Amino acid sequence: MSVYFACYDEDQLSGKVSLRTEAIQRTKRGILDKNLTIDRIITSPLLVARAAAKEIAQTAGSDDVQISFDERWLDFDIDALMYWLRNGWHGKSPRPERELRPLDKILTTIASAYEDAVRLPGVTLIISNSEVYKFLQAHIQRLSIDEVASLKGIKNGEIIEIVKGGIDE
Repeated sequence: MSVYFACYDEDQLSGKVSLRTEAIQRTKRGILDKNLTIDRIITSPLLVARAAAKEIAQTAGSDDVQISFDERWLDFDIDALMYWLRNGWHGKSPRPERELRPLDKILTTIASAYEDAVRLPGVTLIISNSEVYKFLQAHIQRLSIDEVASLKGIKNGEIIEIVKGGIDE
C-alpha cells in the first residue's frame, strides 16, 4: 500500500535519447537503493512513458510487475498551459485541447488517479513528468491552484515515496 513517483526523462521528446537512458538508470538505482519490490507500475499511455515503464519493470523486483496505462497521469507542460490560458492558442498545429483543461480539472484528475493508486495492495510506482508531480504535491498538501507553479519539481530519474501527509524525500 505504498506509492512512489518517478519522473522519466522529458528530454526524450526532443530526441536526446542518452538523457532518457540516464534517467531510467537513475530510477533503477533508486529502486535498488531503497530495496523496493515494485508490484505495479502505472504510467501515461505516451510511448516514451511506456518504454520507460517497461525498462524500469525489469529492475523493479520480479517478472510479475504489472504495467498499466492511465490517461489521468498524462504529461503536460504547465508553462505552455498558463500561456495558452492567458493568451489563447496561436499555434499552427491543432489546438491541444488536452493541455487546455482548467487547472482545477487537472488537479481533480490527478487527485482521483492518486486516490485509486493508494488503495492498491503492495507497492505502486507512478511514472510521469515533473508537472504532474507538482499537481500531486498540491493535492496531498491541500494547496491552492495558484501555489502549484511555485512548487519544487522532481528531477529526471528521481524516485520519491508519496505519503498521505505529504511527500517523503
